[in-house]
Amino acid sequence: MKKGDESRGDVLLQKLILGTGFQEGIRRIRQMFDVPKNGFIDMSSIGNWYSKRSDITKEETVAQKVFNAEVKRFLVDQALPVGVWWEHKIIEYVLSDGRIEFLWLPPAKEPFVEVINRPLPTNEGSYTDLRIYEGVTQRDLRAFMSRYWRMISPSYRKGTHKQIRRERNTSINNEAVAIYDLSKEERRLAAGTNDYMEITKELEVERILKGKGLAISGDAAKAVKYRRRKAKR
Repeated sequence: MKKGDESRGDVLLQKLILGTGFQEGIRRIRQMFDVPKNGFIDMSSIGNWYSKRSDITKEETVAQKVFNAEVKRFLVDQALPVGVWWEHKIIEYVLSDGRIEFLWLPPAKEPFVEVINRPLPTNEGSYTDLRIYEGVTQRDLRAFMSRYWRMISPSYRKGTHKQIRRERNTSINNEAVAIYDLSKEERRLAAGTNDYMEITKELEVERILKGKGLAISGDAAKAVKYRRRKAKR
């Protein structure tokens, strides 16, 4: 990342890392969850740590919930936004001292603004819920709206505009698309595959979906993703 490309969140994080309170909080989390004092040095070690606390048949194990809760508690103690962007940054710092970027960040999740619910067509129109955190500036919000306008713009109108075909099993489709959008590392970790196994992305996605008890194929997940992307007003 070039210096000019750093967000205000990245700049703030680099300043906080130097603080004693920040380092003590990170040290406490590492001690609680069997993480080396300076974090792991490679993806293999991080993957092994996750595998001991994860179960592909469940959305989130108890061990993972406890870890995530501690990360959120740390954010509150540091007076930082309890949002996806900050959670990912702190988890990466706890597990690797920030040397390795291994968590996939969904679109429209930024340090001080994030989309909570994407546009949902209703008889009254289409609405998007944004979460705006303390510390946001007008410049942050304008930049966010500019970058993600196509995602959050209204997608449904009454009257002469064509209505969007209603999806069946929307919740299942949402989960299928979310799994299809996982990073390669996260997807392979969840599917239990590696570089030596000849398996397509769609088959990996299908393996994860079956582990969750969802009767939808990887090809179907891909189709839903691209059908939504190409949906027009």
